Amino acid sequence: MEQWFTALELAGLPGMPASRSAVIRKAKRAGWRARQRQGRGGGREYDLRSLPTETRAAIALQECSEPEPVPEARRAAIGGQIGERRSRQARERGLMQLTDLDRASRRRAEARLEILSLFEDFHRASSLPHSTALQSFCAAYNDGRVEAADWVRERVTHCHISTVYRWLRALKRDGAARLGGTYGGCPRSKIDTQEPLLAYCKAFLTDFPHATGKHLHDGLLARFHDDESIEFPSRRAVERWLTHWRRDHAELFAAVANPDAWKNRYLSAFGSASETITRANQRWEMDSTPADVMLSDGRHSIIGVIDVGTRRLRYLVSRTSKATAVAALLRRAMLDWGVPEQIKTDNGSDYTSHHITRVLRGLDIEQIRCNPFSGWEKPHIERSFRTFSHDLVELLPGYIGHSVADRSAIEARHSFADRLLKKDQVVEIGMSADELQAFCDRWTDEIYAHQAHQGLDGRTPFEAAAGAAIHSIQDERALDLLLAEAPGDGMRRVTKKGIRLEHSHYIAPELGELVGEQVHVRFDETDVGRIAVYHRGAFVCWAECPEITGVSRQEIAREARRRQLERVQAIRREMKRAAKEQNTRGIAEEILEHRSRGHDQVVRFPAPEFEHATDDLEAASEAADARDGTEQISEEPFLDPETMERLAHEIREEQQEEETAEQRFRDWILKNARRAELSEFEERQLRVYETSIEFQARLSIYEEYGPGAFGIRDLESEVAKQRGE
Repeated sequence: MEQWFTALELAGLPGMPASRSAVIRKAKRAGWRARQRQGRGGGREYDLRSLPTETRAAIALQECSEPEPVPEARRAAIGGQIGERRSRQARERGLMQLTDLDRASRRRAEARLEILSLFEDFHRASSLPHSTALQSFCAAYNDGRVEAADWVRERVTHCHISTVYRWLRALKRDGAARLGGTYGGCPRSKIDTQEPLLAYCKAFLTDFPHATGKHLHDGLLARFHDDESIEFPSRRAVERWLTHWRRDHAELFAAVANPDAWKNRYLSAFGSASETITRANQRWEMDSTPADVMLSDGRHSIIGVIDVGTRRLRYLVSRTSKATAVAALLRRAMLDWGVPEQIKTDNGSDYTSHHITRVLRGLDIEQIRCNPFSGWEKPHIERSFRTFSHDLVELLPGYIGHSVADRSAIEARHSFADRLLKKDQVVEIGMSADELQAFCDRWTDEIYAHQAHQGLDGRTPFEAAAGAAIHSIQDERALDLLLAEAPGDGMRRVTKKGIRLEHSHYIAPELGELVGEQVHVRFDETDVGRIAVYHRGAFVCWAECPEITGVSRQEIAREARRRQLERVQAIRREMKRAAKEQNTRGIAEEILEHRSRGHDQVVRFPAPEFEHATDDLEAASEAADARDGTEQISEEPFLDPETMERLAHEIREEQQEEETAEQRFRDWILKNARRAELSEFEERQLRVYETSIEFQARLSIYEEYGPGAFGIRDLESEVAKQRGE
C-alpha cells in the first residue's frame, strides 16, 4: 500500500481541510513527516503514519473499496487470509472440517472468512492499531462503506467488535470449520454408537431401501427386544437417523434402491465413448426401446441405429424387435449412409440370431457385443431414445390443451417420455404404426439432424456427414437377398423330390445336380413361392413351389432328370478315362509286389517243428482221406471282371424289383434300431446302403418326421418281430 501522499491527494478527506494550501499549513503546524515528492512534478508528500487516525482509516477504506476477488481456495486456505494469526495445525484441521460441513454451514463459514479477509486488508492499509482498526472497520461495514459481495452481506448483515474478536479467536484455536457454527458437534445417534444396531439398519436398508423410519424402528424392536444391553432409540430418533443416512450416503442408497438411476447419475463418465471414432460409418450402435408402444393398430416396438461418427439417426417401428426388423432397419441405413465397419449391439436374441450374424458376416461388418446388463457401453443410441422421447412429448399433435380432457392427454404424454425408457412398460399413443413411422422419419431428418452436438464440436449431424467418404452398395437387389430371412439356420438337404420347406417341396432344374447335397436357402421377400438356393457360398438358382407359383412340375422334373443324367454320365466317363489311363485294375498285384520287395533277401532260421495231434484232428484227417478218394475236384470256368460286374448288376436289379425303395429304407430303420446285435456281414451291408443316393434322399424325411413317415407306428414292436420274439 502507498505510504506517501501529496497535499492535493489529502484535501477533502476526513480530518483534513478542503483545500491543498490548507493541508500544507496544517502539516506545518502538526509537524508531519514529509519528503520531496518522488517522480514527476514538485512539492512535498507526507508519511501516512503521521496523519490523523480518521484520515488513515479513510485512506484504508479507499484502498479496500474495490477489493480483488478472493478465490474460494484462498477463503479455504486460511493462512493466506490472516497471515500469522493462525498456526499450521489449526489451518490443517480447519480445512478438513470445512469440507465436511453441510452447504448452509459451509457458506456461513466462508462469509465470515471473507469478512476477516476484508478486515486484514483494511488493517494493513490503515496502519492503525489493531483495536482502533477493528472499531473503524466495523463502523464502516455497518454503514455500507465496505464493499462486500452480496452473498456475504446476506449472511452477515452486521458486525460488532466482540463478534469479530470471537471469530478471530475461534479461527486461531479451532480452525475455519468453527466459523460455520460447529460448536462441539452434534451428538451421535444411538444407532451409530451401538454396532449391532448399525449393522442391522444397514442390512435392513439393503433389502428394503424404501422402508420408512417406522418400519426400521419396528424391525429394531422385533430383533433386539430380548437384548438388555441395547439402548433403543425412539421412533423419531430412528427417522432422523434414516434421513441423515440417506442424505450422507446418497450414492450408496441410489445404487441399492435404483441401479439404473445410479448409473445415470453417479457412474463415472470421465472418458468419451466416441474418442476413438474419427470418421463416418466407423461404428454404429443399435438398440430397441425396452417398452412396448401401444398404437391404434396394436403393440409395437421402436428399433434405432446411430452412426457414432456423424450422429445420424434412424428409427424403425416394428411389431416386435426381431431379427427381420433389425435387418430391415439395417437395409434402410446402409442404402442411405453406406456400409459400416462395426456395429455395437447388446446380447438380445434379435441381435445375436443366426440371421443377423449371417448378414453381418456376409457384409464383412464386425459385430461388437456389450457385456450383459451394460447398456452404458452403447451410450449414444441410449441417449438418442431419451432425447427422442422428451422431444416427442412436445411435438405430438394436440400438446397445448384448452380443456380438462386436453390436459389429461398432455399429462399422459408427459408420462410417455419416462415410461418409454422403462422395461416392461406399455405406452399408448393415438397413432397408427405408419403415422408413428412417418413422425419418426421427420423428427430424425428435419429436427435431430440439424441440431448442434457438443460431441461434434458444435456441428450438426447433417454437417458432419457432408462430404464423408462411404462404401455404398450398388446392387440393391443383392442386398435384399442377403438380408432376406432364412428358415432356421438356412441349411437344407436336396432330396429326390427337391427341397422340403414348411411342408412343401421347392424344385428347380438346377437342383437335379445337387441331390443329396446340403444347400443354404433364403426366402424371397416378394414371392412366398420362391426361395434362393446357395451351394458352397455361390448362388445356384431360384427354386419354386409348383403348388404356390403354378409352374409345371413335369417340365421341371424332365429338365432336372436330363441335367442330372448328363452330369452323372459326364462324371462316369471322366472316371473311366482316368481309370484306363492309370490302369488300376492290377493294383492289388502291384501292392503285393511292393510289400514283398526285398523280403526274398531275408532268410529265416529254421525252427524246430513238432506235430500237433488231437483226436479231432485225426478224425478230420480220416474224413478228408475218404472224401479225396470218392470225390473229384471240379474246376469252374474263369470269369473276367466285366462279366462279374454284369452279373452283379443283374442280381441287384432283380433284388430291387422284388422290393421298393421305401421297403429297403424301412428295413434299414429296423436294423439300425438293433445295430449292436448285427453280424459283421449285416453291418457291412448297412454301411454300403448308407452311401447310396436313395438312402440320403429319405434320411432327411426320417430325421424330420420319424419312423411314422415309413409306416412304422411302433418301432419297438416291429424290432421285436424282426428278432423273432
